[in-house]
Amino acid sequence: MSNDKYEALEKLAKLRDDNVISYDEYEKERKQLLKQPYGNNSGHVQNNSYISSKSALVAAILCFFFGLLGIHRFYVGKVGTGLIWFFTCGLFFIGAIVDFIMILTGSFTDSQGKFLKRWNM
Repeated sequence: MSNDKYEALEKLAKLRDDNVISYDEYEKERKQLLKQPYGNNSGHVQNNSYISSKSALVAAILCFFFGLLGIHRFYVGKVGTGLIWFFTCGLFFIGAIVDFIMILTGSFTDSQGKFLKRWNM
């Protein structure tokens, strides 16, 4: 097995272990990876449909400093709730704290429902 496939399978298993994807989704993706010919990088897990191109680190920094204004929500494409955060001071400060915790734990998503890219990946 090529190194690219091995690395992709390891990352896929990590996504499963971190509960980002279900076991059924893991099996489906794993079978597709194993069917691909050696040397094919198209199945690399970093480009899958579960991870956003937006960074969790940037979102966390924006939320920490500008959470009351909802800037982190604008960053991930959630314009509607960003406006709500802006006009209600981060949903009366509680929403900003909840968002910050969700970003740090990896459960915050972008406007398309994709999880933010972790800074340790």
